[in-house]
Parts: sequence; C-alpha cells; structure tokens
Amino acid sequence: LASILYVITWLLSYFFNIKTDYILLITSILITLQIILFSILMGFKFKSIQDENKRIQEEANNRLEYEVDLQTKQLQLAKKELEIQNKELETVNKLKNKLFSLLTHDVRGPLNNVSTLIELIENKLSDSPLKEITSKLKSDVNDRVSMINTLLDWSYKQLEGVRVHKEQCDLNAIFITIIKEFERAALDKNITIEQEVLCPVIYIDQNMLKVMLRNLLSNALKFSEYGQKIMFSSKCNSDTIDIIVEDFGTGMQVDWFNSKNEHCPQTKKGTKGEVGTGFGLLITKDFAEMNGGKIICESEINKGTKFTLSFENILPD
Repeated sequence: LASILYVITWLLSYFFNIKTDYILLITSILITLQIILFSILMGFKFKSIQDENKRIQEEANNRLEYEVDLQTKQLQLAKKELEIQNKELETVNKLKNKLFSLLTHDVRGPLNNVSTLIELIENKLSDSPLKEITSKLKSDVNDRVSMINTLLDWSYKQLEGVRVHKEQCDLNAIFITIIKEFERAALDKNITIEQEVLCPVIYIDQNMLKVMLRNLLSNALKFSEYGQKIMFSSKCNSDTIDIIVEDFGTGMQVDWFNSKNEHCPQTKKGTKGEVGTGFGLLITKDFAEMNGGKIICESEINKGTKFTLSFENILPD
C-alpha cells in the first residue's frame, strides 16, 4: 500500500503540480518501516528454523546415543559370553592335553616293554622253531609301536595351542640320537646309516625336528632292501639350511608332495611287510611348514627316495 501511495503521489506531482513532499516523506518512512519489519520477521523465521534444526539434531543425537549404548551393552554381553566360552575351551584343552599325556605314557611304554621282552626271549632261544615265531611277533610289535608313535605325534599336532619353540640345535647330536633309536631296526636289515654334517647348527623347534627325522628314517628303513645304506646329511646354502634323508630302496610316487592335498599319501608295505598309516609324511610336512620350511621329495621307483627338509638360514633374535 505504501508503494502504491508513493507512486500515486509521484504521478500527481508530475502531472498536476501538486506538492507532495510530506506525502512522499510519509510513504518513504512507511516503506522503510516495512523493510525493517520484514527483516525482523525474517530474522525470527530464521531463528525458528535454527531452533527446529537444533531440536531435530538433538533428537537424532539422542537416538544415536541410545543405539550406541544399546550396541555397547550387547557387545559387553557378547564379550562376557565369549570369555565364558574361552574359559570352558581352556578347561577342555587342559583336560585334552592331560588325557593325551596319559595316553602317550600308558600306550607307548607298555608296547616298548613288550618289544624289549620279546627281544630278550628271542636272544635266549637257539634254533628252536619258536625263534621264527618270536621274530615275526617282534616285527609285528615294532610295526605297531611305530604306528602308535606316528599317530600320537599327529594327534599332538592337532591339539589347539601347540606352538613352535625355536632354539639353536646341534644337528650332529640330533642325528646321533635319532640313528641310535633305530639301531635295532637297521641291524635287522643289515642297513648302514651314514651321516655327513656340513652345516652343524640350525635354529628350529628341536622336538618337532626329531619327530620329522624319526618319520623320515622310519620310512627309509621300511622301504630299503637288506644290506643297503641310508644317508643323513646337512648342508648350508646362501639363504637356506637343508637336512637330507636319502635311501636307495624301492622308491615312491611323489604326486602327493607336488599337490596341496591335505589327505594322507597312499602307503604300501615295506620290504619285510612293514605297514604304515601315511601320517608320518603328513606330520613331517606340517611340522616343516610350522617352522617356516618345506619338504621336498625326489624319488625313482627301485632307485630310492631323497627327502630334503629346507629351512631359512636365520640366526636367533
């Protein structure tokens, strides 16, 4: 209205020469007041919008805080349940380890005693027909002892919480210990076990290394012919240490080692009818990998087999 009045006043002053100074002043004041009032109203509206946005933000924050608090409580409950389950698993693992230890002691010991007793009886017999029976019985018992030892080693590897404890090991002493354990089995086949230690020290889990060497030597004896020899050796390369067990017996198929097959390799009877489970090679492969190494198998049928345990040539921290 003020704007219309201003325009009318201007037209009257232009066409009719009427003095409109006061009217123009009043309309100008009215327009100015209108602009001020409009600005005030816009300010209030902007303030109202800000308050509304603030309220919406606070509601969103409160909702988010509630959700976070709810999730936190759920996570705390899940954590408590997980802690309870971990305690239960720890208890079960302790029991399992205890049962495994009892099994190892109660199964290995008597079988070894039986084997020793049969050997004593055999030594007391001359050329009696019973000597042939005791010889066969001793062979069967030794096979079962070897099988039980391998299976127990494999079972031990499957236990949760088994860790690698590396230390600096004397390969010459370990070779002598392992060869001495199989002295009687080698004598039965008149097999000579030779050793050549070119790299005397390795940083590895000693118990696992002994299990690996036992398995490899046991296989070498099993598939060697009467009067042959087996070679134990070690050599240092620029970045690896190789431990080698080589025989010159019946040989084997190496397809299992060239694949990622997790199952046991197919086994066959030894040269004197010895039996095996195939777990020995599998546990050797796993133990080698747990120590950061690998097992390499080279073999030709009727020419022999060469197993190489290759580990990084590193020094202890």
